[in-house]
Amino acid sequence: MDYTTAADVFEYGEVEVPTANQTAVMNKIVTAVSRRIDKICKMNFSRNTYTNQIVPVRVNVDGLLALYINSPTISSVTSASIRAGNFPTLLPLQMSSAVIEPNYYGSKIMFYGLDYYGIRELTTLRAYASYTGGWQNANEIPYDFWLASTQLAWFVFKQRAAPMNSTAVPEFGIITLPASIQPDILDVFKRYTWWYA
Repeated sequence: MDYTTAADVFEYGEVEVPTANQTAVMNKIVTAVSRRIDKICKMNFSRNTYTNQIVPVRVNVDGLLALYINSPTISSVTSASIRAGNFPTLLPLQMSSAVIEPNYYGSKIMFYGLDYYGIRELTTLRAYASYTGGWQNANEIPYDFWLASTQLAWFVFKQRAAPMNSTAVPEFGIITLPASIQPDILDVFKRYTWWYA
């Protein structure tokens, strides 16, 4: 899924009637920018199904086990298991005790009802989860995230023709664009960066 559209980017840039070539280029830029945002935030924002995905796991001092998922939402969890220490077999986790906690910086699957404190200090603790997570459509994308995605796509589009590191001379139409992503755009994505990473 792309996090903005070519039409939204052109509207942001006040391009009323883009050419067919500009639209074709912008469509590619929008998709490339969306995948770049996934890497910046270390998150899987688009709805997808994952099977036996290795996920970080922690057991707190109360013996509560939590799996950390790099997705802002989880619509369903079909299975989860854990390998503790050097045991060769996987211990299936009871899905009936699972509670999903979605969040814009990554979701958690919490397992209540059992005490996992005994495996807390083991040096090797690995968890596997099968789940469906991510935003299903553009309506679920938060406004600030959409705007930052739109701004980044416009920046990349304009960067193609702009002189780099030039002195700004507005009367002659010379503009300066930095070679890297603007800090205000990155600040928005910091909020959506997987905190566990």
